[in-house]
Amino acid sequence: MENQFSVRRFSQGDEETLVQVIRENLTQINQHDYGIESMNELAVSFTPQKILRQSLLGNMYVGVDDDTNEVIACVTIAPFFESKTESILLSFFVDVRYHRKGIGRLLFNAIKNDSYYLRARRIEVPSSLYAEKFYLKLGFEYKNKIRSLDSQNYVRMEILR
Repeated sequence: MENQFSVRRFSQGDEETLVQVIRENLTQINQHDYGIESMNELAVSFTPQKILRQSLLGNMYVGVDDDTNEVIACVTIAPFFESKTESILLSFFVDVRYHRKGIGRLLFNAIKNDSYYLRARRIEVPSSLYAEKFYLKLGFEYKNKIRSLDSQNYVRMEILR
């Protein structure tokens, strides 16, 4: 039987599970592109307190496996440096066991109804190398039409609306 997923707003208490989801992505997936040492350092920086702080920057959504009621994904949409016309996606992660099962697209479709998305003329995402193709499939393009890496080796991508 195929899994059924839903999306809801982040609730306090989700942060512990999300820390694990994010850390596993960094150390199991992203380490192939960025090295295990740097991903271990980054993983340690994701704490429950950091997730709670991020949830206050904008609107955080979580993906839930309806069969188990387990939180398996997250994304935050927030103003881009307090802009009223630009937003940014932060910490878009899906539990490694659920990659390529549609939960990322489901989360993004939920974001498209968020007030920070609807008011923005431009939505930016700092993409990992691993997630680059995923964002292209969602309709993101390279920022300023140029594929380049920023100082943290993320690919800056955007949707212009």
